[in-house]
Amino acid sequence: MVCEKPPEIVNADLWQALRQEMILRRESNYRFVHDRVQEAAYSLIPEGSRAELHLRIGRLLLAHTAVDRRKEAVFEIVNQFNRAAVLVSGAEEQQELAELNLLAAKRAKESTAYASALEYLKAGAALLPEDSWQRRHDLVFQLELNRAECEFLTGDLAAAERRLTDSRAAPLRPSNVPPSPACAWICI
Repeated sequence: MVCEKPPEIVNADLWQALRQEMILRRESNYRFVHDRVQEAAYSLIPEGSRAELHLRIGRLLLAHTAVDRRKEAVFEIVNQFNRAAVLVSGAEEQQELAELNLLAAKRAKESTAYASALEYLKAGAALLPEDSWQRRHDLVFQLELNRAECEFLTGDLAAAERRLTDSRAAPLRPSNVPPSPACAWICI
């Protein structure tokens, strides 16, 4: 999918690496035999081209992943996009990526990977413009609430308290948007 070539051509292109046992083939996927081999292959990509490549891979993964399967694939998709976040410039794509980062953060939190969840929440918030509290209140609120929770769970109590205080002082949501169930948590 990433090569955008038929499987037969990809198989032929990767035959030498497979024969030299640098990669393994499982069904229709290939994997490096070791992280060091992957790092060495990655270092061959010119630094100036890496972000564009990650963005292309992220877009392909998102386009080829059914909506009902995105939760399972969210880490692969988001990690590619986040490595190219500076190139994501369209407001709609930025918002979608912020939502995907929130989903990844929630999945990481479910696994008690609070530090990883915190990084996804930071990345998601960084994608949104200043006026997002008014335009996408629920999304920003969920990013901030989850971020405060992860800061608390990783021991950064002062940051969590600041975030909750700042969230409470944020511009009010539009009157046509119902209050989030999490509002009660912040008010308490």
